[in-house]
Formats: sequence, structure tokens, C-alpha cells
Amino acid sequence: MHIDDLSGAHVELVMDQILNINTDSTGETNYAVEIADPSVVKFFQGYTNGSAVFNPGLQPLGKGSTEVTMQEPDG
Repeated sequence: MHIDDLSGAHVELVMDQILNINTDSTGETNYAVEIADPSVVKFFQGYTNGSAVFNPGLQPLGKGSTEVTMQEPDG
């Protein structure tokens, strides 16, 4: 999902499904992330490995719902 489509969105994930967040960045942006209930999802930063760029994402950890806030380092 593109990061612009996530603001205010309700996203349902099934276990073992990763939410790949397309940020249009190089993978090196370190987002400040707040997860209201970290037992529900885990966030991982994007990164670059050689010429491959990996987007940040969310991985479900358990049943429930939680609010997630992502913020770029520049606010």
C-alpha cells in the first residue's frame, strides 16, 4: 500500500501477511513509529541491500486492532 493511502485508513491483515508500505524513498528513511498495542503488529524499517530496496512494513503478531503512527525524521 502506498503511504499516502494509509492516513486514517483501517487495514485488515491476516496472520503471516506483511503490509508492504511503499514510501517512494530509497529505503534509508528511519521513521519514528508509535504502535498503541505492540502485541498486535510489529514495524520494521525499510533498507537498501546492494541494489535492492526494501520498503518498511508491518507484520501481524496477534489478533486485535491497534493504531500505528509513522512519522518521517523531518516531521
